[in-house]
Amino acid sequence: MWERQMQYFKSNYHCIAPDLPGHGLSESTSFSIHDSAIDVIDLIQSIGRDKPVIMVGFSLGAQIVMEILSLESDMIDYAIINSALCRPISYANKIIEPVIRLTHGLTRNRYFAKLQARQTLGKPCLRRIMQKPAK
Repeated sequence: MWERQMQYFKSNYHCIAPDLPGHGLSESTSFSIHDSAIDVIDLIQSIGRDKPVIMVGFSLGAQIVMEILSLESDMIDYAIINSALCRPISYANKIIEPVIRLTHGLTRNRYFAKLQARQTLGKPCLRRIMQKPAK
């Protein structure tokens, strides 16, 4: 998802795009926003902080960035947060399980994945990704 942005910025910045569990090259394991935030914090600490840390998060990634900011705000110099759920919805706990049951099948639907990728990445990048053999 971040391929073009990383290509553009890599000459001036050390770019890292961690995979969420079950996405990209990561194994499918249990997931929580908090645990993912801790993993990213650990990654930043292992690399060292000799330069400003700039985080960009979209959707679920944005929620992870917000969690990182709530845990270690001094660690992050700049953050771009796009399309995150910033305010808890009082009825969310009541609807989350039925919504997951209704939509989970889409995660395995190749047509739906291609449609989402086309919307997000554009056709040229989608063609390159779809040509790569599945693992």
